[in-house]
Amino acid sequence: MPAVDLLEPLAAALGLSVSDLLSGRRLSAEELPRESGMQLVDTMKWDVRRLRIGALALLAIVLGIAAVIVGFHWWTSAPGSDRQALARNAVTYFGQKRGYAPDALELVQISRKENYLAALARDPAEDRWTLCIYRRDDLFPDRWHCFGGSPGFYSGAYGSWNSADAYTAIIVYCGCELPEEAAYYTFQHESITYVCPIENRQFLDIFLFRDAESCVSYNDRLLDENYQVLPPYFPLRPPR
Repeated sequence: MPAVDLLEPLAAALGLSVSDLLSGRRLSAEELPRESGMQLVDTMKWDVRRLRIGALALLAIVLGIAAVIVGFHWWTSAPGSDRQALARNAVTYFGQKRGYAPDALELVQISRKENYLAALARDPAEDRWTLCIYRRDDLFPDRWHCFGGSPGFYSGAYGSWNSADAYTAIIVYCGCELPEEAAYYTFQHESITYVCPIENRQFLDIFLFRDAESCVSYNDRLLDENYQVLPPYFPLRPPR
């Protein structure tokens, strides 16, 4: 069938009405109103059908995009109650840089605060430790994405991982297999001194500072039970 905008010129050129052209024959005066009405109804039905097909196609596209987004959030995150899944999520994040095997890390300690989760993980094969930092998923509040941390440091090390978003400074302190006499650790942030306890020779704490000017912390120290400074420590950085 020719395009709609060509029907009138074509019918005029043939000496027919548009209804004659659509019917495929010359209509009598009695048939013309009835055929015109039927053609109008058919045209309206076809327009409704096209609208329905277009709406269904658009709905299918929207659902497809939504499924991709939901699937991405699900498969790239891990439930906060599953330590093995969290460890694998961290291995996926660090794997390209550190060459971790899929089951290389064992989560030893977990700390949560608001939309952040920190985990202290150990690699038994290498006898090294990794600090893993996770952010809560935007779609699934009980699932987490690893997005940072400090991989591959030795036992006896402690220190911080520091970052910031638009409104909050994020500082995570951790230490593992520290000296027996270490009872506290201390650091400074924006001229304020913080003193925190150490239990079982290790610690893992998340600090969130709203509207902070800086996420930098400094003057990290280990203290004994009398708050006396202990000898220098191993820095929290990957071994060379």
